[in-house]
Amino acid sequence: MTINFKIGSFPLTCLSFSIVKIQSGDGKMPVQFGKRASTACVGGVVLLLASSIFLGGADGPMATSMCVLGLLLLAAVAAWLNLSVPMETLFLGGLLGVAALSGLAGNWDMARTEWLQLCGAVAIWTAGRTLGTERYLVKLSWYALMGTLMAIGLLAILAYGLDVSGGLGVSRMKFTFGSPNSFAALMAVGAILSVGHISYKLTQHTSQEISLVSRFGQLPGKTILSMSALVVCGGCVMLSLSRAGFVLMVLACLFVALVSILSAPDFRRYWKRLIVGHPFASAAGLLAACFMVALLLGAETQFGARASDLHVDAMDRWAAFGEYWSVWQQKPLIGHGLGSFNHVNERLTNLENAPYLVTLGAAHNVGLQWLIQTGLVGTALMAAIWLAMHFQIIRALRKRAEGANFGFIVAVLAVSVYFSIHSMIDFPLELPGIMWIYSFVLGLACGVAASEIRKSEAERVQTQNQT
Repeated sequence: MTINFKIGSFPLTCLSFSIVKIQSGDGKMPVQFGKRASTACVGGVVLLLASSIFLGGADGPMATSMCVLGLLLLAAVAAWLNLSVPMETLFLGGLLGVAALSGLAGNWDMARTEWLQLCGAVAIWTAGRTLGTERYLVKLSWYALMGTLMAIGLLAILAYGLDVSGGLGVSRMKFTFGSPNSFAALMAVGAILSVGHISYKLTQHTSQEISLVSRFGQLPGKTILSMSALVVCGGCVMLSLSRAGFVLMVLACLFVALVSILSAPDFRRYWKRLIVGHPFASAAGLLAACFMVALLLGAETQFGARASDLHVDAMDRWAAFGEYWSVWQQKPLIGHGLGSFNHVNERLTNLENAPYLVTLGAAHNVGLQWLIQTGLVGTALMAAIWLAMHFQIIRALRKRAEGANFGFIVAVLAVSVYFSIHSMIDFPLELPGIMWIYSFVLGLACGVAASEIRKSEAERVQTQNQT
């Protein structure tokens, strides 16, 4: 029996085992081998992402180098397995290569760490893009991410409890991160993915024409993981005392629940009867929910105290944004170079603006920070790539993706909405560990979208041929 390997191109930035295309002489692939290799890939990716979190988000040069070395080692194994690579990876890898070789990245001593972090993002995205074409790998990655983030949350709660018992100075949970708001963003991802999984199970794995409470009683046992992750991750967001993190997490979870409900015909009929038949009760329930959130933010607790200081922080951020805007205008087209923010911030800081410019190495606005470092050209290019990915994902929704694929895509879109807003007032995506997790789930969603679009086009061609 002859074994033939399907040959495909592969750049060094790719990280993926995918389904190994090994065929025997009879034209059939050994399914068990492919599944084991793909499962090992998911485990390796999730383990690497968890390691980056325990390294403080891999924000330092040494931590970044260690994580990128892990990516290259896994990429070497993937090259040995002869995988095919998406064209997007070649394009993104080429951009990074051109930026480094042409000097557009700026001073290499400052740029190399952030350049390596972006290479890691491309590698993780490629892994997700390749794995996302198989539904069972999407579900496996979904479970693995929820379980990993829940485990991190449990360890954070344990460490937080020990710190609180040892002294009164600890008030905000931040685990291994320097910023509680960044840790809240990480935990919000776990909560949003969990709500997406619960919503998917409610709409796809419960009986129709029954009440919502009865449907919860019919949820399969696998939702124990997602429900537990929701409680743990949501609790960690609360303990971080992040105002934006909490509010945006709630809104993103509501977005996922509403889209899932509106996508299911039986749910639409149920909620239409509920709202139309009981309008006052529905309005009262909505007002009660808003009142509970307002009570939480306004109560005499640490969370309430944080909410009362919102106007002070907003004024400081606005003043800082004005300073950074003036810095960007010095080099509006190509910016000051990757990794230059700390150097620019030090030159800009004086006695007058020091209270609001002495930050944790970021501008608290990812768009503004990219303008400072890469200028209008680099920021527009990054925005175009991000929008193109989401255009593909939304196109898959219009092609009527179903089941787990639909539920996962909706959850990832909610994660994107969360980061898009949170990154305008904070810097979660400036931490490599969080950026890589987002890149992985975004890559998975792009893989799902590519698979759904390919399937839809094949069905369309088949229909045309039959007619």
